[in-house]
Amino acid sequence: MPYFVGVDVSKWKHDVFIMDGLGEAIKGPFEVKNDSDGFSALLESLKPLGDKASVSICMESTGHYHKDLSGFLKLHGYIPSIVNPYLISRFAKGVTLRKEKNDRYDSIAIARYAFERKPTPSLAGSENLIKLRRLTRVRDKLVRERSDKTVIITDCLDEIFPEYAKIAKVDSALSLALLERCPTAKEISSMSVSFREKLRKVARRASSLKIQNIMDAAKKTVGRPDESLSAIIASQIPIFKAVDNSIDTIENEIKAIMAGLDEHVSSIPGIGINSAAAILGEYGGIKRFSSPSKMLSFAGLEPSHYQSGQMDAHGKMVKHGSPHLRYVLMNVAVTVKHYSPIFAAYYLKKREAEGKKRRVALSHVAKKLIRVIWKLETSGCDYEEANMR
Repeated sequence: MPYFVGVDVSKWKHDVFIMDGLGEAIKGPFEVKNDSDGFSALLESLKPLGDKASVSICMESTGHYHKDLSGFLKLHGYIPSIVNPYLISRFAKGVTLRKEKNDRYDSIAIARYAFERKPTPSLAGSENLIKLRRLTRVRDKLVRERSDKTVIITDCLDEIFPEYAKIAKVDSALSLALLERCPTAKEISSMSVSFREKLRKVARRASSLKIQNIMDAAKKTVGRPDESLSAIIASQIPIFKAVDNSIDTIENEIKAIMAGLDEHVSSIPGIGINSAAAILGEYGGIKRFSSPSKMLSFAGLEPSHYQSGQMDAHGKMVKHGSPHLRYVLMNVAVTVKHYSPIFAAYYLKKREAEGKKRRVALSHVAKKLIRVIWKLETSGCDYEEANMR
């Protein structure tokens, strides 16, 4: 007889409910701790159910909290199903009119979902793709943090030395070395010859003329001295450098992993290594999707559909998939349309011929891009502009 196990995952403990193939409760809800003793206790509860292949274990994709438990169960011969929490939530609301939510009730709802919907067990993904997902997500956060530091430094400079941004980029090697040592216009205007030579060595592209121009501008700046703003600049630059070094470390790791993969996403014009890594990591393997429409659904890019009686309408994208994947795909759509004539023409068609708004037209480019990615990865070939239709 088949058995269905619902696991409501949380940080410190998991609630479990077991039912048989007739929908009758076998055990639970009961609680197991999120540690080795708790995992062992769960195994002991599963042993009486017999054949592991007949035990369907279902849990929600809850951040990273489900990963240790699902990995442990796979190690012991079980293949759990990892389900989108939104699906469980909608299912639970559909079976009762009561407004009730707690961990014990959720474990019952998850078990009943497994009993009625028979979700597909989650096959083990490529370890390299799992690493790419982790690395690219952290890289994205660090890039945003670096941008935040650049904005803070720029805002301070706009008050104490507004002419600076016209001469040099705030996040350049020259600026970082200069402003860390001389965070005021007065200090910049009186740089020593030896320090200027040191700047030229640190920033190889910085000419003596550029450095002299910065000094001259500092001498007659219209900005006002402010010790607090200079202190902020001096404090933010070491953080900027540390974040920048972290990004370099992560990007090197991404490049090393990508070099060992047989992938074709990066062959599309406008998609760099980091963006290709993010797409592959978020999807966890393109070949596991039987059609591009399932990839669209996974990213939450498919349009909503409402049909009732004589009414049949399509609305905005549902946005129930991976938000990070959707963010990456929409950003990549911008660059791809700049590098590929086919995608550029498709974008213009949506904008001019069909009157779509910019964001809507970009979403159509992203959808077309997904179809191309699916074709390239499933057929094992690189992108060729001449083969596009």
